[in-house]
Amino acid sequence: MKLIILTVAISLAVLASGSYVPTTKTEAKYADKEFLFKQKFFFEVLRNIHLPLKYEEYLPYTKTWVADETKYTDFSQVVEFFDFYKTGAFLQKGEIYTIYNEQSLRQTYRLVLVPVQQRRLGHLLQESHLGP
Repeated sequence: MKLIILTVAISLAVLASGSYVPTTKTEAKYADKEFLFKQKFFFEVLRNIHLPLKYEEYLPYTKTWVADETKYTDFSQVVEFFDFYKTGAFLQKGEIYTIYNEQSLRQTYRLVLVPVQQRRLGHLLQESHLGP
């Protein structure tokens, strides 16, 4: 008797779950043109990061940084990165990176903080005129 009740309960559960059809009143929007453009930009720039940038249309945007204080949450962290960049203190080609070198570790930390400290990632692209 318990087996029959269990079979009926499982059959009703399968029937109920199979008859459910979700309805969508609005059409789902997955991506717009601006988002796809930014995604393409990051993919092309980061795809072969160990090689020189081969897309000529992006080279002019690599010459400057967005230095407006209102675009960052903690501008003092970003200033330290700018100082490293302007003095040429980053690792040169052929040098070996190690976490045991305090200078390399500080540079890596600052490099990671620049995108983190931005209020919006779109500011970087808008200021460098990479928007569509």
